[in-house]
Amino acid sequence: MQLILCVDDGYGMLFNNRRVSRDRAVIDKIKEMAAGKRLWIREFSKKLFGDDVTIDEDMLLKAEKDDLCFVEDADISPALSDTDVIYLFKWNRKYPSDVVFEKENLASFHLETTEEFEGNSHEKITLERWTR
Repeated sequence: MQLILCVDDGYGMLFNNRRVSRDRAVIDKIKEMAAGKRLWIREFSKKLFGDDVTIDEDMLLKAEKDDLCFVEDADISPALSDTDVIYLFKWNRKYPSDVVFEKENLASFHLETTEEFEGNSHEKITLERWTR
């Protein structure tokens, strides 16, 4: 499976129960990445994507090899052994975080590509692609 996460400079995913990922340019890019694939989300993320996704609270257990899972509010560690690619959208800012992606989760991955683009909410967003 392929995981997609949005993080700040401290690898925070949520701050004060607010999502880091609310940027239209990022959501559009994720939809492009998911073209022809299944994109899984949890109910928490539905308002970002609408109806062209698969919503399931147990997505990390049900997703198949080529599926994409967008994660905002869940611990990904149980799914790491089945993960081939991690996409990190980085905001290049640090917020006080409630939910954090543990950077150690990248230990068995290597940074393959980096891309910078302008978002709607931030001048620069960095997309990193980590692979095994």
